Amino acid sequence: MELDKETVVDESKDVLPENKDEPIIEVKTTIDNPIKVNDGPIEIEKPSSDDVPYWEAIDTYRNEIISSVKRSKTRSTISMAIIIICSIAGLILLSFSQTVTNIIAWCLLGVAVVVILIFFILNRRVDRPDFQGYVVKASTAINKVSFADGKFSNVVYFPKDKLELGEVFAEGVYSGLTNSISRNLVKGAYSDCHFKMCECALFTGAGRQRKTAFVGKYINFVNSLDFEGRFLFIIKGKESVDQPTALDDLEPLESTDEFFIYGPKGSNVKDVFGTKFISKIKSLKVDKHLLNVIFCVWAGHTSLYLSYDDLVNELPVDKKFNPDGVKQFQKELPEFMEVLAEIAK
Repeated sequence: MELDKETVVDESKDVLPENKDEPIIEVKTTIDNPIKVNDGPIEIEKPSSDDVPYWEAIDTYRNEIISSVKRSKTRSTISMAIIIICSIAGLILLSFSQTVTNIIAWCLLGVAVVVILIFFILNRRVDRPDFQGYVVKASTAINKVSFADGKFSNVVYFPKDKLELGEVFAEGVYSGLTNSISRNLVKGAYSDCHFKMCECALFTGAGRQRKTAFVGKYINFVNSLDFEGRFLFIIKGKESVDQPTALDDLEPLESTDEFFIYGPKGSNVKDVFGTKFISKIKSLKVDKHLLNVIFCVWAGHTSLYLSYDDLVNELPVDKKFNPDGVKQFQKELPEFMEVLAEIAK
């Protein structure tokens, strides 16, 4: 399930790879006692040794959706057949202009109406495919493994909350933003410093001119810096993806093939940030499912834009969930948070 669509592009691998040496905590949401889906905040618990792999829990939720859709299609086919048969038979009998046949005809037409009502009630009220519930359950399972590190605390998932377009527009990373779609908004603390994170897609233009500016993970983190203007630190991957477009008022302060710094004219980056922060940023690697990284730093807060590919951004419906992308994000998230925490001290 993509951020900007209700359907999902097929996952590239049906067979899930195994890597027993990889230091990844495998977690679940309990399948026997599933999460009660509501619009209220959901506290994200730490993993336990009794947990089963989280992708199995997600596939269980996914199969519930598939079963519900199949039941809906079956009901639709049966209902349509009954309605057509009763309607045709009723109209034919009405043409005979006889009392008995007219009574039977109206009864058949009544049956068609009753079937329509039953179909509506079952599909809309009783057994409607709960795609939103699937997103909430799957996101909770992924959050549980993503925030397993001991430095995360008080992590809460807000299913109803969205990232405000004005918030990212004002940060000065992408110009001309016209729309944003977000999900899985989480708030919590890392090393006792407040953060907010969500999955989002940002767009420019409208209608046929609409273009994607960014798709991936967005993190907002407090910092203790005091300076004028903003700085952008960019770590590029092999392909040019989700590059910032609001650079007209900034000056390039450092530029290599893969690493760029933009900031106010005449700024001394080392004086503002210190060598340790810059060294930590330069040690970050962009590869595999991670496509691009942007740190946008203002006095008081830092925003991190992590561009990931579809394996991280999508929740599949018609294919098995492949955990490769989440495993990579799980390993990388503490590294990014350590960089953010460096200037929050």
